[in-house]
Amino acid sequence: TPGVRTEQQGGPGSFSEILIRGLRPEDTAVLVDGMRLRDPSGTQGDASSLLQDFLLPDISRIEVLRGSGSSLYGTDAIGGVVNVITNGGGGPTHGSIELQGGTLGLFQGSAQIAGGWKHDRLQYSLGLMDLNVTNGVDGYNPARIASLQGSATYRLTSTLQLTVRFLGSTSFSKVNTSPQAIADFPSGTSPAIGLGGAALAQFAAGVPLSSINTGSATYIPSVNDPDSSRDGRFETGALSLIGQPTDKLGYTLEYQIVNSARRYGNGPAGPGYQPAANTASDYNGRIQTLDARANYNASKYSLFTFGYEFENE
Repeated sequence: TPGVRTEQQGGPGSFSEILIRGLRPEDTAVLVDGMRLRDPSGTQGDASSLLQDFLLPDISRIEVLRGSGSSLYGTDAIGGVVNVITNGGGGPTHGSIELQGGTLGLFQGSAQIAGGWKHDRLQYSLGLMDLNVTNGVDGYNPARIASLQGSATYRLTSTLQLTVRFLGSTSFSKVNTSPQAIADFPSGTSPAIGLGGAALAQFAAGVPLSSINTGSATYIPSVNDPDSSRDGRFETGALSLIGQPTDKLGYTLEYQIVNSARRYGNGPAGPGYQPAANTASDYNGRIQTLDARANYNASKYSLFTFGYEFENE
């Protein structure tokens, strides 16, 4: 899609972001079936910190809105909106299994099943996916992400249906050190020359920087940190009641809950500055959203929409 850029700042399991129209990652709203996916423990309350774990094993399509959608989706939609539409199921029972493997110690498996019952009065779908990277881009960047997704829709009457859906993910990955500058330039633009070769190997082995011939290098790239890791998970579930009592009047009641938890751990092992003992930082949060909307088609050229959203963090 023009104007849309996705970035992954490293190998599998590393921080990922979506940029639309050149704006910040927090200016893109991510929706699942029209309801906002937000990290309640994030400083901006957007979905950026969840994207690296955002495996989608069972979706129908992805819609992208370029341009400000703030009037409908809030302040985190200045750049645009990405709406993930999950698979609603229906039809004869069907499914698939897929297995992949490759370099970097990579294995990925996924499975889906979907179908309907009683002439599609009940429609269901279920999918799961597991991504496991045992080596990573430099031999010691393991990452694992597992995701489960499901939905079911039951038609209570010909004009009323009830839908429940779930999407959850859990992950683990090793975290490298952050790049650091080793040259101090008082003004102007400094060339970015990374430390490499034997000098970088010495630094990674724990040799003090003062004992290393850095040459013309101006910064040290990320290197392995053996006891630094990230554990994360999130779950989102929603319950929707959709009615169309007349040709002109329709309404939707939706309730959604989003849970997220992340833990960053680090210890004294590894090069450069390290904590004196094992440390852990925990981020946890929950958002509950209640959304009510009604549409009234007064005439061929007139459509009125009324909506109310309540959110509790």
